[in-house]
Amino acid sequence: PGSWVRRSVRASGQTALSSRRLNELLAAIKGNHPDTKVLKLKNYIGPESNTWVLNKVLDAMRLNDTCEALYIQNFNEGMLDEQLAKLTAVLKRGHIWSLNIGENYLITPKAWNRFAKALAHTHVTHMYASEHVVSKEQKTKFRDVIRANRKKHRRHDSPENLAVIAQVTNM
Repeated sequence: PGSWVRRSVRASGQTALSSRRLNELLAAIKGNHPDTKVLKLKNYIGPESNTWVLNKVLDAMRLNDTCEALYIQNFNEGMLDEQLAKLTAVLKRGHIWSLNIGENYLITPKAWNRFAKALAHTHVTHMYASEHVVSKEQKTKFRDVIRANRKKHRRHDSPENLAVIAQVTNM
């Protein structure tokens, strides 16, 4: 009659999770390594990184108390609404004050609206998001919240934090 063919049950894109570089990054994040103080993800994972990879990174970030500046830009395939929600939870922990989330073009306007509301519950005082993916109203909301957040802490302008401040660019 018919012939049976075994199909792989691996989920597409999961092979990236076994990357040595990714696992070193995850260990550094979870271990609060000093190199994660200003964390530029593009130095560790490529722009082709998928949602599986970004989820692992964001889950690890929930355990990190060291990162003050996060560059999570240009992950168009990996940064979607779900990942923005995970990032929001990370930001609400209050450790990160500087965020570059530009060039993530597949996040929906609805998710950006939720992010704009949640931003007030973070300590983000400096942020870059690509202007052509957020509306003027969202951009105004971001700016207003960020200015208000500057009253919550002084890490963004403290002489004691100059080593970090000097590394924060493109915000």
